[in-house]
Amino acid sequence: MPVLNGDIMKWARETAGFSMEEAAAKLKLNGNRSCTGEQKLAAFESGDNGVSSAVLEKMSKVYRRPLLVFYLAAPPAVASRGTDFRTRPGNVGLSDNPNLDALVRNVIIRQSLLRSALEDDETAPLPFVGSMNEVNDAPKLAAEIKDKLAFELQDFRAQKDISAAFHYLRQKIEQLGVFVLLNGDLGSHHTKVEPTDFSGFAIADNIAPVIVINAYDAKSARSFTALHELAHIFLGSTGLSSYESDNNIEKFCNKAAGAILLPTQDLHVFDGTAPDTLLDQVETAARDWNLSNSMVAYCLYLHNRIDRQTWQELAREFKARWDATNSRQHRPGGPQYLV
Repeated sequence: MPVLNGDIMKWARETAGFSMEEAAAKLKLNGNRSCTGEQKLAAFESGDNGVSSAVLEKMSKVYRRPLLVFYLAAPPAVASRGTDFRTRPGNVGLSDNPNLDALVRNVIIRQSLLRSALEDDETAPLPFVGSMNEVNDAPKLAAEIKDKLAFELQDFRAQKDISAAFHYLRQKIEQLGVFVLLNGDLGSHHTKVEPTDFSGFAIADNIAPVIVINAYDAKSARSFTALHELAHIFLGSTGLSSYESDNNIEKFCNKAAGAILLPTQDLHVFDGTAPDTLLDQVETAARDWNLSNSMVAYCLYLHNRIDRQTWQELAREFKARWDATNSRQHRPGGPQYLV
């Protein structure tokens, strides 16, 4: 059995988020009278014992790393993943969520392959990528995005439902040269990444820009997320996004997306101050305009029509309703077949 660099095995385990005990159990390293499973793994990682090809294949699968990685002389350098814009209380980083880390890594690899193919075809750079900066006001960025997309708000709102409205917007974005992906796991719902961990991810590349939208988020939220991430691409900022971030760039992108989907002149329909009245008004507007309830409430907060506490109360109520509806689609033992 070959004796490989134990540092690579240790790096692969740690970046997958497993302790020695957890990894030994996942790898099914059974102990005996003289050696426990964790001790066997420790011997592999220290280089004291050689590793069989069968165990290496298990490591590759469990740690979600290509088999060839384990034959490198040293752990590979971490590729740039852009900026983490998810600054909010209780937020987790990539290293704290192995599934999210793997998902971002896979997207970056796919994007690099896509870029290489487009470069081989001598595809011209896209001039709008990085063409704006955060000192521009949000309405100006919104107007620039609408112009480049040839986006018509009345056409978006005229679509039969939120899915059709998102399809309309997605076509516009992809015609601009930006690839839009719906992804939220590593190929199975067992590895899903919650929308609270990330709502979107943008790669602001001038040859192959990519937007990733968390497929496990509400369908009604996808259009806002797509425009939010497109704003990042216009700013030239690659990174992860999530809800309720206090990051200035996130707020700026939220304002731009909101200005496109819910312009200021439409806010006159919201004249209620009582929570129940606001709930009804927001739900009606969201339904009529193919938007999410939470997004409409957030835009009201951005335009100072409601205070932060009222917005948060509305957001919690809409989140609870969405969770209740979503849970009814599942039964014990996993989701229904159609889900």
